[in-house]
Amino acid sequence: MAALNVTSAKDLSKLSTEQLKAGLKAADPVIGSGGIYFGPVLDERTLTRHPFYPDAPAQSADIPMIIGNTADETRAFFHDDWVPKLTWEDLPERLGPQLRVDISPELVIAKYRAWFPGITPTDLFFKATTAARSWRAAIVEDELRAQAGTPAYAYQVDFRRRSTGMRRIPSTSRSPSTIPTSPGRWPGTARKRASSRRR
Repeated sequence: MAALNVTSAKDLSKLSTEQLKAGLKAADPVIGSGGIYFGPVLDERTLTRHPFYPDAPAQSADIPMIIGNTADETRAFFHDDWVPKLTWEDLPERLGPQLRVDISPELVIAKYRAWFPGITPTDLFFKATTAARSWRAAIVEDELRAQAGTPAYAYQVDFRRRSTGMRRIPSTSRSPSTIPTSPGRWPGTARKRASSRRR
């Protein structure tokens, strides 16, 4: 509210959509960086239960859930000039706030450098943020659903589209493998690769 120069919910309700969107650019007060999270908030009034804490929700227990991501999920989220210029010296400071979990960035960097000799700071940044921000939540949700005996499926898209010269797999690159691009049609190459992964 401070970023929008308002002091009450009444004033907030008078703002335009564009003004509200502009306010989302303020630094997240919890994480200390990035924009404000735009999504459901556990306010104990309208939303009184966390979707996956302490367990999976009973209200959707009979509905199968599939959740996952791509190997380079967060490449679609960061477009800052500093990302491709990352060095080992400034990586810990840049990586820490983006992990969204209480863990030492230095430890994360050391582990990834041991697992992937020759990895660049930028590639490590994307691998680590994908694991911390995307995979962690997916695994938690899948495991809690499994504990409750409700249907849940996990996936990760690893293959690369060689025909387009694409070397990375950011978020949404899975779409051609799952969504027809025109009525009644499914991209042949994507379908074959997706099918081979399911076997």
